[in-house]
Amino acid sequence: ATRNSGQALVTKNKVYLIGGSSTVNTTGSVSTIYVSTINASTGVIGSWSVYGNLPVALDSFELVVYLNRVYLIGGNSNGTIVSTIYSSLIDNEGNLGSWSIIGELPFVLKSMSCIITKNLLTCMGGQHTSGVVITVMQCPINEDGTLGTWYSCPSLPEGRRSASILPTKNWVYLIGGNSGS
Repeated sequence: ATRNSGQALVTKNKVYLIGGSSTVNTTGSVSTIYVSTINASTGVIGSWSVYGNLPVALDSFELVVYLNRVYLIGGNSNGTIVSTIYSSLIDNEGNLGSWSIIGELPFVLKSMSCIITKNLLTCMGGQHTSGVVITVMQCPINEDGTLGTWYSCPSLPEGRRSASILPTKNWVYLIGGNSGS
C-alpha cells in the first residue's frame, strides 16, 4: 500500500511498516501494520502481509525502541494531533505484541524527533496545534519499561519538525527538517 508519514521497524529478520497516511485515496491516517521477512543470506525483503492494526489510525508519530519494547509517541490521528504514547513488547522471534497506552506527552505533538540514550527518552521540536515548537523534553524509562515524569531541557534555537536526529557518543545532532515556513 502507498503510505507516507508512517514508520518502519526492523526486529530480528522482520521488517514492519506501521501506520502512516494514505496518499492514493486520501483516506487520511491509517492503523494498518504490515510485515515482511528479510532473507538472512541475501537481505531481500519478501512479500508483505497485514500483521495487525494500531489501536487508532495514526501518522506523523515517532517510533523508538528500547531493549525489548517499542514506543510509539504522539502523532496525528485524522487531523487531530495527539499526546498518547503506546508501547508494544517484542518477543524473542521479533514479533510485536499488543499495543497499550503507556503514557502521555506533556502536550499534543506530531512530527517530533525522538531518541533513547541509556534510559532517557528525549523528544525535540515537532508541531503543536499552534505551530512548530522549539521544545526539548526528556523522561526516564523505568526498569519495567514504564515512563517517568517529563521535564524540560534547554530549547532548540529555532523550531523544527520532521528533522533527522543522530546520536553519537557525546553529542546529539538534529539535522534538516521544516521550520514551518
